[in-house]
Amino acid sequence: MNRKPPLTVSAHLAVMLSTRVAPAQQVLERRSVGRARTDCPARLQTPGGNWYGRLWDLSEAGARVQVENPPPQGLTCLIGWQGNELFCRVIWSADDMCGVLFERPIPQAAVLETLGEPEPEVPSGPAASVTNIPAGRRRGRLRSAGDA
Repeated sequence: MNRKPPLTVSAHLAVMLSTRVAPAQQVLERRSVGRARTDCPARLQTPGGNWYGRLWDLSEAGARVQVENPPPQGLTCLIGWQGNELFCRVIWSADDMCGVLFERPIPQAAVLETLGEPEPEVPSGPAASVTNIPAGRRRGRLRSAGDA
């Protein structure tokens, strides 16, 4: 039968502290996407009533809304702002704020539109290359359907 040697007081204390301190040192980010700071009118709508307030933070996954007497955690509602309407669930509620998680992530373009930033342009394709035109030769005449 193998027995472990008894721990000294300092070794025992080190083991106790390592198990208690380790979780505090590992700060986990709960959000899967970053948040953008905004300030625009918003509405939370439920069968039990409507809450009118301000949209403070917005991301592709959720938002933070400031309203008086926010809805309780776990409630499903419809959030509306600037022509957008989405189903969401209240994931936290405190004082005059609540956080909501969208039923489906919204496109980044919707976040940028809310922030008032233009959508980034996507290049349409490669730029024309001058090397595609043979040197010293004229281009052929464009022919219409009537030319034969």
